[in-house]
Amino acid sequence: MIFRESDIDELDGLLAPLRAQVEEGWVTEVIVDECCVQGGWTQRRLTLDAEALAARLHPVERLLTALRAVRNQRNAMRIAERFHEADAR
Repeated sequence: MIFRESDIDELDGLLAPLRAQVEEGWVTEVIVDECCVQGGWTQRRLTLDAEALAARLHPVERLLTALRAVRNQRNAMRIAERFHEADAR
């Protein structure tokens, strides 16, 4: 086994403060448009630093998602094996 169960939790813990940093990078801008009936609108976007951090985190987040999927699949297989063993008795 390449990754232990605890590795998934540790990776998630390492990413948590970085995710929070990305979330803190959201800014709301008011776009004024004289041709718009409402006079304008607001839009949310990430700062350049937060956007860059989010882009760097993306592959690691995908790895974490894949590791969780493998863990869940292994757990499901163990449960299925227990049911199969119990049914065979």
